[in-house]
Amino acid sequence: MKIALVIDLDGTLLKSDMLHESFWSAVARNWRSIFLTFVSLGRGKAALKNYLSSEADIDITSLPYDEYIIDYIQKYRQQGGLTVLVTASNQLFAEKIAEHLQIFDEAYGSNIARNLQGSTKETFLVDRFGVGAFCYMGDSVVDLPVWQVSSKIVTVNAHTSLRQKAEALGKPIEHLETTSKSVTAYIKALRPHQWLKNLLILLPMLLAHQFDMQTLLNSLIALASFCLVASRVRPSEWHPDAH
Repeated sequence: MKIALVIDLDGTLLKSDMLHESFWSAVARNWRSIFLTFVSLGRGKAALKNYLSSEADIDITSLPYDEYIIDYIQKYRQQGGLTVLVTASNQLFAEKIAEHLQIFDEAYGSNIARNLQGSTKETFLVDRFGVGAFCYMGDSVVDLPVWQVSSKIVTVNAHTSLRQKAEALGKPIEHLETTSKSVTAYIKALRPHQWLKNLLILLPMLLAHQFDMQTLLNSLIALASFCLVASRVRPSEWHPDAH
């Protein structure tokens, strides 16, 4: 029987971070979340993630999943391996993502009392599977404690220094590169097609024929700000009660 394949979420299975996704979703729904986020952070990172998971309304189906990693997990599972999602993101997100993708046998996340990251994740996995009884797929320096007790290391889009640190652990290792280095991918991620409607911001200035430097500067700043928001927030995250 094959050992378990344990997969991280943020930056590994996802091309983004659920902490960022949930923060912006919560703020889009209620601007007061900006201040409540800092209050929650004062009680610890686990409490922060728990708060944001309760306030955010994220369309799990629209998250930027890495299709290469999904295919890797599916093939591993088809060959009889146990696949497990273990993430520092909240348990609620872990369960929803596992339910959506249907490629995991188990899913674990952080809760109000536990931030499942670094040494805490290491302890959890050793308790669940035992030392050397799982291989672990991750992308960050915080994964090093987990790799120390895993049977195999799988890195995802890791930078050179992290690869070197992982290789120094002396375990079987596999480096996966799934992201495009082309600038086209970054431009596409900014979704410039969403910017066109923001040109309406310039309409008052044009109709009033006010082309002085201050009015022009203010209009351009407003245009840039709206374009940045359009690039960051998905339309599904906006709700009527956010206005």
